[in-house]
Amino acid sequence: MENYKKKAINLISNLLLEYKPDPTVVPHYPAKTVTMREDRRHLPHGTPEAHGVSEATLVRLLRALENDQRSSIHSIVVTKDGINIAEASAPGYSATLPHLSHSMSKTITGMLISTLIDRGELTADTKLTDIFPELVPSDKRFYAITVKHLLTMSSGVSFAEIGSVTESEWTRAFFESEMAFAPGEQFTYNSMNSYILMRIADKIARKNHNKSAEELLREYIFVPMGIDNWFWEKSPEGVPKGGWGIYLSCESWAKLGIMMMKNGVFGGKRILSEESVKNATKASISVPPEISPYDYGHQLWVERSGEGFLFNGMLGQNVWVCPKRGIVVAITAGSCELMQGSPAVSFVREAFSQKRQAISYRYRSSRRELDEKCKEFFTSREWITLHAPLRGLPYLLGLKNRTPFDKALLPLIGRYVFPTNNLGILPSFVSVMQNNYGAGLRTLEFTRRGSLLHMRADLGCGAMDIDLGIYSYVESVVVQRGEHYLVRGAVSAESDGDGGLVYRIELIFPEMPNSRRAVLSLQTDGRLTVRFSEVPGDKITPDLLRTATTMNPRLSSLFTMLERALGHDYLAKKVGELFTPEITAISTASPNLEAFLSEENERIAIKVDSSRLVRSIVARFATEEDNEKASKPSIQEKISGFIGYFKRK
Repeated sequence: MENYKKKAINLISNLLLEYKPDPTVVPHYPAKTVTMREDRRHLPHGTPEAHGVSEATLVRLLRALENDQRSSIHSIVVTKDGINIAEASAPGYSATLPHLSHSMSKTITGMLISTLIDRGELTADTKLTDIFPELVPSDKRFYAITVKHLLTMSSGVSFAEIGSVTESEWTRAFFESEMAFAPGEQFTYNSMNSYILMRIADKIARKNHNKSAEELLREYIFVPMGIDNWFWEKSPEGVPKGGWGIYLSCESWAKLGIMMMKNGVFGGKRILSEESVKNATKASISVPPEISPYDYGHQLWVERSGEGFLFNGMLGQNVWVCPKRGIVVAITAGSCELMQGSPAVSFVREAFSQKRQAISYRYRSSRRELDEKCKEFFTSREWITLHAPLRGLPYLLGLKNRTPFDKALLPLIGRYVFPTNNLGILPSFVSVMQNNYGAGLRTLEFTRRGSLLHMRADLGCGAMDIDLGIYSYVESVVVQRGEHYLVRGAVSAESDGDGGLVYRIELIFPEMPNSRRAVLSLQTDGRLTVRFSEVPGDKITPDLLRTATTMNPRLSSLFTMLERALGHDYLAKKVGELFTPEITAISTASPNLEAFLSEENERIAIKVDSSRLVRSIVARFATEEDNEKASKPSIQEKISGFIGYFKRK
């Protein structure tokens, strides 16, 4: 088994079984080192009817997206022939704030490679080993890999996404990886193909221009398009991640979609050659239907009908482009989906079908109705009921508080200490993706700050200070281990139905697909129970497990055997705990503080100890050699022996 796969198994064990405060298996390096700011608006705005789109179509689309519980849209921008005809954002989000776009980054990497090909600095047939002659691959088939294979996800290299949090030298690990098949033989989605494309772009940029890949991207693509507000996380090797990690606003994504729809031209300027756009947006390799309803072009997805193409990133990031109708729809989101099976895109495609357009024109809505829907988009899905700030001269002059402090929050004020845990304030999904874990939540402290509730969280690696608005979101910037995150926080006090109160806290990270929620219950003895959840949440668990088990057949067999021995939902529950943990703290003012902490820490130690045997199985599996001699017991036999012992105990 390759080293990165062993590390991946150890990481899974650390997260799910050992409750380590810092489960990472490689050194942490800060990736998100800036806080994003709002974009200046560039796209011209127009009315839908003036551009041949029924307003009823747009109202119906926004309603469908809001009503569909699978879709968790943050922002949507709809354009027709390059004109913004509708724009809406959920509370706390903005279509002009750069948003982490995950695998939509690949499409921009493809654009940069296309630019180098257009300029004659690279060809699609260039061999990867010719670009990196200093690296020696472990498989002879590796010598056949070309730039084209990387663009079309057909390199055959096994080193994949999990390597980003289990290795620090990504390029070396890619070259030394096993080959699953010969290059060009089949399609296998692998973000490390995109990363290597970015490494190629960076190497050419430095050799030929004495610039970085980022500088070329800015010069050749972003500046001519008026995109000046963006950020791309870097790998431990100091290069943009290529396959993920870019922050762009919903409007900027719409502009990129418009450029591709117009065959490489934006605002009268040629960005990419027609040939590059044609090569990128045609199906270059077929994709099995069970994997995707799309085929694959050059770092983007192509509809089999030929109707359009798609930029796609996990958790609902999409740009749908339909050249025949002049439509581009850009969406940023936080939905429970890992690939491009987005219900939101299905609604968009249906909304702009010719049949639907004909129906919409018979039943027109008013411009006022569309404006109201855009303004109130997703307000029916508010987790905390938000109120508009109070207005009037006394509030403007400061004679009255704009958002009066809710006295029901006064009992919560104080400092609370937690027993041993591996929880954080960042959503768990973000911590894993960024390889950025705290050292466990140690204390929470609530204080009144004028009309706001202030929360300070000690995570063992520094404190986070977050303001919580009573009636609306209040903005703060938090830093964890060198990474900067914008957060908009709100709090409410509500009846628990039994005459008591529960406190709801919502932390929106508007640059990210993920948000964090907490329900707090305070008891008379000073105990504070905190039930965390996040969006996207535990509904994504089946897809995560399916992705993990496809990493390696032997890992799949391990998961299967554990499920048989410990219950079919054992692993799902363990993963679910990452998204919906519950823990109890106690007030420092309580006379029972020390006794409570001792009791809770003992209970947690017993829980960790109970998973000792499972950890032993995982550790043995991770260190087992692939080429076991036939005379020795197989790994399956050893695991069966462990499980049998476990059952007897």
